[in-house]
Amino acid sequence: MSNWSPQEYLAEARALECGERFLQELDRETKHQHRQRLPIILGLKHLAVLADSHYDVLYARMRSSEGLYRVFNIRKRSGGYRQITVPCPSLKIVQEWINSNILSLPQPHIASTAYTKGSSPVENARRHCQTKWLVKLDITDFFESISERQVYHAFRAVGYKPLTSFQLARLCTRTSDESYKYKNRGKRWKKNGKNIGHLPQGAPTSPKLSNLVCVALDEKLQEISDQFGCTYTRYADDLTFSANDLDRTQVGKIIGEVDRTLGDFGFQRNRRKTHVSPPGARKVVTGLLVDSDRPRLTKAFKNQILRHLYFSAKYKPHGHCERIGFSSLPSFMDHLHGLITYAEHVDPDFGKSCRERFNGIDWQFIEDLAQFAH
Repeated sequence: MSNWSPQEYLAEARALECGERFLQELDRETKHQHRQRLPIILGLKHLAVLADSHYDVLYARMRSSEGLYRVFNIRKRSGGYRQITVPCPSLKIVQEWINSNILSLPQPHIASTAYTKGSSPVENARRHCQTKWLVKLDITDFFESISERQVYHAFRAVGYKPLTSFQLARLCTRTSDESYKYKNRGKRWKKNGKNIGHLPQGAPTSPKLSNLVCVALDEKLQEISDQFGCTYTRYADDLTFSANDLDRTQVGKIIGEVDRTLGDFGFQRNRRKTHVSPPGARKVVTGLLVDSDRPRLTKAFKNQILRHLYFSAKYKPHGHCERIGFSSLPSFMDHLHGLITYAEHVDPDFGKSCRERFNGIDWQFIEDLAQFAH
């Protein structure tokens, strides 16, 4: 960006004997993007060069997303399955470029505590510590409820012109084959009689784009929060309101206002995941207890780690994996390592003791197996 020169682009265009009208439009477009501190993108071919991707893949996505995503299901902790859609390598490369070079520039609403530098479940929970009332709500099918049209407007808000915004939005969305996903969604999910795309859960651009799309939503929910004297945060699809001076009538009004606001933005509340914790009740936000002056690990989370450590030492890691049905030894080691790393971040003393026990387990067999596999 710092070495960008409009004359360089114009000189190359003149060398190609481009028309004067095209040159004027090129000059306006590049200067506009530069003033907005955006990466200069002059079209799909240019974007393919910038991202070191394949133009034919980008061009194909302008027409259809068929064959460009691998779709599979993973089991959710709460039961059921979550559909994951992973872009093909060439499309993923350009999405990663967009994520790093464009989506890292604008900042989400201050209430958003996911997908940005410094954000975390711990920070989300910290804002609700020592509250007396806690209201937690969840958005159904969060990513898939964000349409290509909303993504287009997000890129327009960043500063790109209509055509570039359309191309970027199409590259970051997927048109689903499952007709039920579009049932009762209304006209905003149609264009020229055809279904339009949505954010795919599994694309590198989806998290930050969801934050940008939800800026206006967060502003409205913040207004509701302020009206009732609450603290509001949104961790992806998890909405949390907390306050010390509420009653059940006010809680009902908050939920009703949130319902209407979500509907205005094309979202729907998951009624099964709405929880109200009054004074005296246990309060957990993004998996952490918030009943003291700082977030704490739950007893269940601690016991999960301690159980793995105890039986891994008693039966050896492979024996414990067989007992619990964990098919991959290296994956289990990484899983337990991740749990302990998170514990160290939240509760350093507990995490340190777990790390010492983890390091005392004989993992050599697993490490040798991983090296052999590579």
